[in-house]
Amino acid sequence: MNFFTRCSAWRNKLRSTLRIADNGRGIPAERLSHVGSGLGLRNMQERAEQLDGTLRILSSKTGTVIVAEMPLTHMLTPQEDGPETRRKARA
Repeated sequence: MNFFTRCSAWRNKLRSTLRIADNGRGIPAERLSHVGSGLGLRNMQERAEQLDGTLRILSSKTGTVIVAEMPLTHMLTPQEDGPETRRKARA
């Protein structure tokens, strides 16, 4: 069997979407029902919520698909994205 992972990203004026899919053995349902039980999935969920976004995880015995969608309202406009703005954003 050939294993694969596919990543794709796209955006429109309102949202940015990241989709990661693989054809591995999947994540057991009991682990998905307790997203907070591991740091990786929990951190991804928390980051999505902090940005008013969503994180969906679909998994079966034939693979897993993770879709993260974020509104672009938190992004800097090109005029704001200068060195001075980046310094302020880090502070």
